[in-house]
Amino acid sequence: MADQAAKDLDKAIKVHLKAARDAISGKDFRTAVKCVQEGLALDADHYDALCTLGKAQYGGRNEAEAVEAYIKATSVDKVRVTAYQGLAELYSSTEQLDKLCTTLKTLISLSEKDKTKLKDYKDRLAATEKTMAGPTDVLGGIGSGTGTGVPERKLSSQNKAPKKTVSAQRSAAVRCAMADCKTRMTDTNGFTCKACGVVTCVEHQFAIDHDCTGPPQKAKPAGKTAVKVITKVAAPVPVALKPKVVEVVVVEDPAALSSSLTANMQDISAGLDELMALNNNDVAKVLEALTGKVDIKNKKAPPTDRENAMMCIELMCERMGRRFEAYAVGMLPLMMQCVGDGRGGISAAAYGALTTVTGRMDPHALPLIFPTLLAALDDRNSRIKETGLELIRQLSPRAPFQMGLAMPELFPKLQECVSDTHAGVVAMATKCLDEVAKVITQPETQKLMVNLKLAIVKPAENTVVCLDQLMETTFVNSVDAASLAMLVPVISRGLREPGAELVKKAATTAGNICALVVDARDILPFVPMILPGLTKAVNHSHPDVRAAAERAHTSLLKGAGIADQATIDALSKSTSQMSLNTMGDKGPAVAMPADVEVQKLVYALLEAGVSQGVVAKEEREYVSNLIVSIARDARGVGGLKGEMKEVIMPIIGEVPGVEEADVDAMLDAVVKIVAELLHVESTIKEADYIVRIEGIILAFAGKVLLRQTNLLLERGKRYGLIGQNGMGKTTLLNRVAAGDIKGFPKDVSVYYIQHEILSEKDEGLVEFMMGQVPDGTKRETVVAALVDVGFTDAMMAKAVGELSGGWRMKLAFARSMLWNCDILLLDEPTNHLDKASVKWLQDKLCALAATVFVVSHDYDFLSEVLTNVVHIADGKLAYYDCGFREFQRLRPEIVSALPSPENTVLEAMGGGRKGEAAEKEAAAAKKTAG
Repeated sequence: MADQAAKDLDKAIKVHLKAARDAISGKDFRTAVKCVQEGLALDADHYDALCTLGKAQYGGRNEAEAVEAYIKATSVDKVRVTAYQGLAELYSSTEQLDKLCTTLKTLISLSEKDKTKLKDYKDRLAATEKTMAGPTDVLGGIGSGTGTGVPERKLSSQNKAPKKTVSAQRSAAVRCAMADCKTRMTDTNGFTCKACGVVTCVEHQFAIDHDCTGPPQKAKPAGKTAVKVITKVAAPVPVALKPKVVEVVVVEDPAALSSSLTANMQDISAGLDELMALNNNDVAKVLEALTGKVDIKNKKAPPTDRENAMMCIELMCERMGRRFEAYAVGMLPLMMQCVGDGRGGISAAAYGALTTVTGRMDPHALPLIFPTLLAALDDRNSRIKETGLELIRQLSPRAPFQMGLAMPELFPKLQECVSDTHAGVVAMATKCLDEVAKVITQPETQKLMVNLKLAIVKPAENTVVCLDQLMETTFVNSVDAASLAMLVPVISRGLREPGAELVKKAATTAGNICALVVDARDILPFVPMILPGLTKAVNHSHPDVRAAAERAHTSLLKGAGIADQATIDALSKSTSQMSLNTMGDKGPAVAMPADVEVQKLVYALLEAGVSQGVVAKEEREYVSNLIVSIARDARGVGGLKGEMKEVIMPIIGEVPGVEEADVDAMLDAVVKIVAELLHVESTIKEADYIVRIEGIILAFAGKVLLRQTNLLLERGKRYGLIGQNGMGKTTLLNRVAAGDIKGFPKDVSVYYIQHEILSEKDEGLVEFMMGQVPDGTKRETVVAALVDVGFTDAMMAKAVGELSGGWRMKLAFARSMLWNCDILLLDEPTNHLDKASVKWLQDKLCALAATVFVVSHDYDFLSEVLTNVVHIADGKLAYYDCGFREFQRLRPEIVSALPSPENTVLEAMGGGRKGEAAEKEAAAAKKTAG
């Protein structure tokens, strides 16, 4: 039985290995790694699986992981040669010649019976040892100077190595002996230690840097700082075509070391000044020269040139400030490629330049640099991937709105990085995911965030739990692109599940969420991810699944504004995301802003500056792209002009001939274009708003009550919310009270009086109130509040249950006073109150400094209290700067239709629904009698 179990296990592992080898043959190394890991999960010490893992990791350029797999395989079976052969291939390609020699010697000892292989291994060993000896002799003279003169860098004619083919030159290269460096050695950057003979790069030339094993150094005299001055040829600044002699001071004193680094930056600065002078301060020409020095396609380009070029770019960014952004956008791809160059200090210099440039860039420029960041996540170089992820992580808190709009493109790539085969990429992707998730401000999605991230990282284990939680969540706020990026992958996976119940949950959730999308641009990129699953579910055998899928299918197409049947058919078969621009005229209901018209406005503003030479063409193009990007992504026009002006004025504000009045006129024209395209008013009156939220959406139980409307409350005003029953008046008050409307200010306190206070406790009013007010409120303060609303000492001794409805409302009002709120909400406050209590409440509300928002069908009460009227109808909020009586005069048709069983105002007018119902009943009775 045990033998049979072992055979079955080996057979199962071989199935995974066959899939892995097929993937390797197709150059799909990521899939190969996953297949092998599944096999190793069955047997972690399977020799063939470990060797295949090493091959897959090596193919994916994860050398460290490949070496680890091969070495583990050699520990499992020390006689088989497959793992050693893999190590030999890896060490040869990465030019780790010392390790290659050791591996070849092991292969020679294990291949004594195979004469053909034995000869091959001996020949390779001899060639490798010869290669190691050759460059060492050549570089030996580089470090042999006394330390006071300039070492000879050129090889004499008799010592020049013979010409080699490209492959021979690659295999003959020597790298720095330091394990964590491995810089490629050339005749210009190699040093041989006089004490121990180790060949190192410039950085590790000193004994203290490479753990020298030579003779011990003489003891330094006490009280003196050891300073060793070495004169060498400095790495040329990109401007300097000739190397110049500088002194590099290597010290143990940190202060002196700081001075040395400062001196190095001064050399870079001097070189940049020279380069700027040579090019008449033309930034574009300077960057062109630096690009030529980098020459990313030339693998043999001097590493010092690239490093210094990156340092020059960083220095230019610091000098020019915001104006450098116009040039930096085009340089980012080159800088990102330099991050992947592991020679010398190129990667560190490029990373420093990238963080400086992106850190100083305006957040609104994120859409312009995002293509470069996304391309980095697709790069095979793990260092470039990690840098792209780190930059996105750093930019997320600085540009949350722009990052939220970019989530549809970012999130699929982020999911791939989370499951990458490189451990460093996975770790950075996880950090990036945590930071990016913080840009999501949709309240309901925030509450689900923990389970959503688990479902994305490990979908098989967490999708069902997440869908259950989604089903239990009532979405009442609009759903934007950032929220959809988290929600759609879970829904899409649920739609692909075989179980009818899970598909039904996914379809129901999709329908609920799609109904809450305000802007078609937000949902459009996700249509190909959901529509195929919904199309299939519409034809499901279970009737409940079909019904849920049909509702979701209709809601999705309506939200995305797609009506063309040919487009629907094409998308129903698609499984990949699409960009908004690919949809053309068949795309969203809300069109894209007229980019060409906006660009013309910016060009007209800066044309004179360009012709006079005070504005570079790159700057004009960049400002134009910025304005177009902001206009294209606008979700409203409130504050849009100020936002654009704040972005571009640091770039063009000091340009001669560009007047601020001209800038304002250009921006006004852009705002008008955006307003026309979004079908909104281009202006909201200037006022002291305590709450100003544009484009809100409000829903309850899957029904949209408010869509793309503004919530505007001025400080100190008293608003009455009126409208037909079922329009969402009470729901809106509940959402304001909860403060969970997207964009609701966190520093505004709200108190909600829904009804009079009820309590069955026997304690007195003061004791009861002490448990209902903020911590730290003194007893005498509570007593003063009760006295202020009319309570006597005798009444304070009573329990709450002994009070009438009017006095319980007064008690509620007293409690609200103790909370000292900014906004007071009341829902039908006059119910069960006598005339005297209503008059008292009117006077108290009119004396309040807080903003009041009230729902009531007592229109006499509203007439005495309101300063403003808000009418809710057709999913919109309409604002009137007048009291109720003036509103009644302006809009009698609205007032006459308002529901009110006891509307004294309408009864006095002889109208209202009550009168209409009576007339209908009388007519019906007359007809029956006839």
